[in-house]
Amino acid sequence: MEAVRPKQANMLDLAHAATLVVRVPTGDLQHFTDIRDRLVGVPAIEKSQLLSINRTEARMEIHYFGDPNQLRTALAQRDLSLDGQ
Repeated sequence: MEAVRPKQANMLDLAHAATLVVRVPTGDLQHFTDIRDRLVGVPAIEKSQLLSINRTEARMEIHYFGDPNQLRTALAQRDLSLDGQ
């Protein structure tokens, strides 16, 4: 078995696209906009869309490339995480 090189492990599979609906704790508007801005900088994320927002949470739809583990890694690099998965 050949070892996977880190660079290869980080390459996105553009043929594999998926969508995920997430809940984001809002806290306050600044907290939410900070998270939204960090999502914009995640290379695996093609786009994100706000579905709903209230005083405690926002629901967002995230369109991304690669597999869920790659998304987790990319989010972690922006100090974001997926809980409950």
